Amino acid sequence: LNGSNTYTGTTTVNGGVLSTSGVLSSSARITLNGSATNLAVLQGQGTITRQLGAGASRLDWPANSGFAAKGGTLTLTLTNNAGTAGGLLTWGTGGFMSTGVTPMVFGSSTANNQVELTNNFTFGDNVSSGFNRVIYVDKGVGGDTAKLSGVISIGGGTSALNGFVKDG
Repeated sequence: LNGSNTYTGTTTVNGGVLSTSGVLSSSARITLNGSATNLAVLQGQGTITRQLGAGASRLDWPANSGFAAKGGTLTLTLTNNAGTAGGLLTWGTGGFMSTGVTPMVFGSSTANNQVELTNNFTFGDNVSSGFNRVIYVDKGVGGDTAKLSGVISIGGGTSALNGFVKDG
């Protein structure tokens, strides 16, 4: 997508990569809808400051989906479901990821710049013994990175074996 974006409807990425020249209109809802065999990635540059969850102007970021940067950096500073801009995100609640072993995704095969998630986030309290969350980073064409600049905490799982796996 190129040019000035005034579209206010829902943009749904049902797997694959939707590459924009910037970010979508702040009034448009974004839904990422990937699967285990077809990850959903929104690729662009600029800053995304949306509130997570269902509804107009919001971002649904479930599992098997994520973000990539192309043509410039992409910074994500999200508002949590309590309405706190840049606030703590909890995996599996409020439109942020799903429960289970499905991955949070960064990058794409055509990414060429850094995507940064600035929020602190926790893996949540519903993590069972020996269970890990997955953060998947897809290799791009060069110059692409994923930066998690907030604090990542394990949450209240039942075992010291809980944690995360970086894949890709």
